[in-house]
Amino acid sequence: MSLTEFQNLLSRLWAPIRTGSRELQETVHDLATQIWRTAAPWVEPLASPIRDFWRWVEPWTQHRLSVVVGFILFLLVLMVLLVLYTVQLRLWAARRAVYLRKLYALWNRMVPAYLTEAESLEAVRDCVPRRDLRLFADYLRPLLVDIEGEDRERLLTLLQSLGYPAHLKTLSGHRSEWTRAFAAYFLGLMGLQESLPLLRSLLHDRSELVRHTAAEGLMQMKDTAHLGVVLDWMRQDLVNRQDRAATLLFEFGPEVLPPLLALVRKQDPPLPDWLKAIACNVFANHIYMEATWDIVQIITSTDNRELRIAGVRALGSMEDPMLLEFFESLITDSDTVVAGAAAQGLGTLGSAQQVPILAALLQRDDFWLARSAVLALNQLGPPGIKALEDAGNNSRTSPLALRLIREMNVEVLEALSGKAP
Repeated sequence: MSLTEFQNLLSRLWAPIRTGSRELQETVHDLATQIWRTAAPWVEPLASPIRDFWRWVEPWTQHRLSVVVGFILFLLVLMVLLVLYTVQLRLWAARRAVYLRKLYALWNRMVPAYLTEAESLEAVRDCVPRRDLRLFADYLRPLLVDIEGEDRERLLTLLQSLGYPAHLKTLSGHRSEWTRAFAAYFLGLMGLQESLPLLRSLLHDRSELVRHTAAEGLMQMKDTAHLGVVLDWMRQDLVNRQDRAATLLFEFGPEVLPPLLALVRKQDPPLPDWLKAIACNVFANHIYMEATWDIVQIITSTDNRELRIAGVRALGSMEDPMLLEFFESLITDSDTVVAGAAAQGLGTLGSAQQVPILAALLQRDDFWLARSAVLALNQLGPPGIKALEDAGNNSRTSPLALRLIREMNVEVLEALSGKAP
């Protein structure tokens, strides 16, 4: 393409300019000249391929009917191919569904028979094709979650004989994060100790989904050696993770208490408040006395209401007489739920000396304080029962507390109604 051809092309594209003034036409002409001189080094190499393509296409453009017919035939062939592909997919899906029904029916017959020792290990193993190991794992997953004892051991023996540890190890290196996450989940579900190193390595996977699944698997296996790393996946403040963390931590035995206390004491990075609250409940569940003063420190150093309530309730389970003075100081707390939890702690640990402190709460018109005071005085035995009777006849007792006394204490109710001996 020469300079003259390029200028003529530009002039045709900008036909309205030709009807304008001579000065405008000269301006466009000069501009076209400058653009061509600038773009020529890049445009010129493309000119030859474009000419060749045009020479090949040009004969077709002279027979428009042939072009239309050819295009229609192309569309028809394409539609036929798409229909054939769709039919093939449907046939494959139908064959697969029939195959799966037969396979599941076979497993539904063989696996229960194997668990009752009516079928041998070899017979069950022969009905699991190698290509369907993932499918068989999905089939066994509900059983592994629900059953325990000897039946679970027999299932684990079956899985090991089928080569699942090696199969899952292979899947853990798959390029799909969902496949790697499945491998991590099933390794944790099986709970084999030889799988611990592989699960720990998956804690450093590039996928967050795989890391979280591996962490949950390690918690299911009660791996306290890596408790700090495992709890990292729970640091986000998500309700489902909080519930899952609480469930898994409560499933641990006493072996979780020392590493969990070390995490509570750790300051860099500190545990989130919701996880500290769960830890307080775990300590209380095991009556872990070593954590007593750590819980006291948590209560006095935080403004988080839920954490303070969990801490005070946990201290009430420790049965440490040294805590009486601390509970008495919390009776006047501005949060009545915290004060009520402290009152119940006095009822658990206290004696007749704490009766006046608890009886004074009955004059407060607050549900939590009144309820906690009534429960605590009941726990203190005869001195507390006597204080409740006196409160029932005291005009300074709040109507709410009086109603709770009558509803919650049969002995006091009988005394106030004149039926007590």
